[in-house]
Amino acid sequence: MAMSIRELLLQGLNSDPKYIDVSCRYDEQGSKYDEECTNVESYYYYKAEEEIVRTFAAVGLSNLEMPFKLFELGCGSTKKSQIIIDKILRHESTLEYGLNDLSADFLEKVCEDLSAIYGSRLKVDTLAGDFMTVFPKIRNYRGRKVLLWLGGLHCFPLNIQPELLLNIASTLQDSKPISKLYKNGVHVLNRELKSTIDLSKFELEGRYVENKDVSSASYIQVWLRSLVEQTYVLENVGKTVTFGRGEKLLLYGGNGLSHKYTFEQLEHLFASVGLQIVNQWDNGHSALTMVKRKS
Repeated sequence: MAMSIRELLLQGLNSDPKYIDVSCRYDEQGSKYDEECTNVESYYYYKAEEEIVRTFAAVGLSNLEMPFKLFELGCGSTKKSQIIIDKILRHESTLEYGLNDLSADFLEKVCEDLSAIYGSRLKVDTLAGDFMTVFPKIRNYRGRKVLLWLGGLHCFPLNIQPELLLNIASTLQDSKPISKLYKNGVHVLNRELKSTIDLSKFELEGRYVENKDVSSASYIQVWLRSLVEQTYVLENVGKTVTFGRGEKLLLYGGNGLSHKYTFEQLEHLFASVGLQIVNQWDNGHSALTMVKRKS
């Protein structure tokens, strides 16, 4: 559960050694100080980041399927983000942009600046608060989305970084019906065996296996890869199941699913059970095959 700034500060003061979490410095005033740092000649970090962002905007954006909604974590002044926004708007008439920062007041000023630059071409909505507060809002967006985090992991303690990355991964889970269908077996498992397997701790993966052997077929394999070591209780059967980090939970039995056949493979399959093909109609994706018993 996300903590308020007050709770975060108290947690730090009650610890040994006492500390102030780095995120607490980014209120409205702190965000202004951060912006001032970008103009300091010796502050190499900002300039190095900006160079990488320009490279990504020139090369990396071509790998993304547009249109999408751009969400940004810890957006700050958005100066670096604008390099990416400018590139996108060269090809798209508009862009949806959801920006996050701790300070709602600071975000309001950033929105005013963006409106002055882009007008109605940039459709902005704000997500004020810490990351854990805004992750569910990003996760609930059902269209195509890209998550931009130019601040990166370096400011967060090592023990927090895996949790942050898990939450980022869960916000980007594919919401397409086919993805939901593949994963629904886990929901059935949780219901029937009374368990709590958490899909946000798995990544959906798959591959196409091509097989030209006349006695076989091509097919798809789909699985959930465990992102962490995790154990769940199956209450209805009094057992537990453990998934190691990187372990696959296959979403099929046997060799695979959604088999794909060449004409020769179908012909061989039918012949093996005493049938022969009379005719076949296909559209390049599916086929309707008429068969009869061999005389």
